[in-house]
Amino acid sequence: MSKLLKLKKWLSLDDTVVYLSKILEEPVSTIDLYQLAIDGHLVLSVHFINPCKARTGEVVGFKDIQTVPSLSGDELVCISTWLDEEKELDPKTSRFFNGNKGISYLDGLWDLYLGVGAANLYLRSLRQLESTESNITSTHLDGIFVTNETGDYAELYNNDGEYEYPTNTLPSDSKLVIRVSSMQDLIKLTEEPDSKSNSTAIDQRIETSYQRIIAALLSVIDGTAPINGYVNDRQLIAKLAEHYAGYSGLSKRNLEKRLPECRKSID
Repeated sequence: MSKLLKLKKWLSLDDTVVYLSKILEEPVSTIDLYQLAIDGHLVLSVHFINPCKARTGEVVGFKDIQTVPSLSGDELVCISTWLDEEKELDPKTSRFFNGNKGISYLDGLWDLYLGVGAANLYLRSLRQLESTESNITSTHLDGIFVTNETGDYAELYNNDGEYEYPTNTLPSDSKLVIRVSSMQDLIKLTEEPDSKSNSTAIDQRIETSYQRIIAALLSVIDGTAPINGYVNDRQLIAKLAEHYAGYSGLSKRNLEKRLPECRKSID
């Protein structure tokens, strides 16, 4: 990796295409980037150059979902957004988004969240526009959801006169980009062992990764790392990844994979 790249937090899609094509030694296109994101191998981010309207909110468990009476008044209807639609609903682990009443503004760098809402459809539409296939004309009732490194979520909004509504597209003055850490995680996925010696080396890297995770958690316990104010694993992971940015094994993606494995080992 170049010295300059180590100092950057994100790259444009065009720069990412050039860099990956060189590293992987095969042609890479923006269509590939869209597909990799749709398939869950790459996280695309949005750089909001100007403030963007959005509904922020709180991530809660099943017992704290918001409800309203049905039209008949015989039952309650959930108005919270289930954040993990592709997973099986579990009252113990499922996450929901309780949107605030007012509209807020986002700026800076946020990650597209494809687990719910219109982000997946938006990327599929971009992929179609750059291919020879037919354009996608369907829409989604929910807007595009985004999340950040501290575990906050928001749903993008637009306005039509006096009315505000969830939007299926990004603002025209925003820009799709890729975090350098996400690109590095993708490159690691392409590194396959081709011999016994390589397999042994990979096992050693995994062990080193666990050692660094343990060291990072110990630094939280003894107060060496100024990490506090988290209420769940998701927020702790985001804070660890931010504090130890650039450390191999402590990326957000790796922490999201390893920490749940550790919890399951003593269930």
